[in-house]
Amino acid sequence: MGPSDDDDVPRINTELQILKFMSDYDIPLQPRQIFGGMIVKEDVTFSYGTLQNKLSDLVEAGDLDRVKIDRDGSVDVMDDNEGGRANYLITERGKERIEREYP
Repeated sequence: MGPSDDDDVPRINTELQILKFMSDYDIPLQPRQIFGGMIVKEDVTFSYGTLQNKLSDLVEAGDLDRVKIDRDGSVDVMDDNEGGRANYLITERGKERIEREYP
């Protein structure tokens, strides 16, 4: 394969790659679980730090929610100013984006 052959391979941006993974599993996951799962299941070419930054971007865009799992098993969206460990869950908007933009 020559160098120009690489140009024909469609590139999936990092945000879409994360959203696709989150859509496939559709469960609340912590950042390390997302990263570990993507290492095993996907062709990850980005760092854990990049994942953390992209998660923030995806929450800001409304594609993911930061959620907490209460002791009673309920999953609640966290307030923007709420600290603590968060799990991430894909939103309907995120699922729609995957339908529109994922090759």
